[in-house]
Formats: sequence, structure tokens, C-alpha cells
Amino acid sequence: MTLSVIGHIKPWQAVFMIAGAPGLFLAAAAFSFTEPPRSHAEQTIESQQTKKAIITHLSNHKAT
Repeated sequence: MTLSVIGHIKPWQAVFMIAGAPGLFLAAAAFSFTEPPRSHAEQTIESQQTKKAIITHLSNHKAT
């Protein structure tokens, strides 16, 4: 099989290109989605709790 832009490709390469083509369209569609608004207050509380948990874990497992 010969493609004008790519040149000669083997059958196994064509299979990969055909299988990967829908992924390009899905990726383009994913970029068009809008992200839902986030609550900054919830993130701050969660990040503080996470930081405390990490520090506690590290202090309890100093050998790590």
C-alpha cells in the first residue's frame, strides 16, 4: 500500500494506522469539552488534609 504523503507502508503498519485513526477524532472531541467549575474552598481543605496525612505518614515511616 502506498500513501501519497507517507509513502509505502506494510500491511501491519496500515492496521495500526486504521486502528489509531478514531483515537485522533476522540482526542479532538475531548479538547472541545468544557471543564466544570471548581470550588476553591473545597480544594484548599482537601489539600491541607492531604499534606498533613503525607507528613504524618513520612514521620511514622522514617525508614522509607
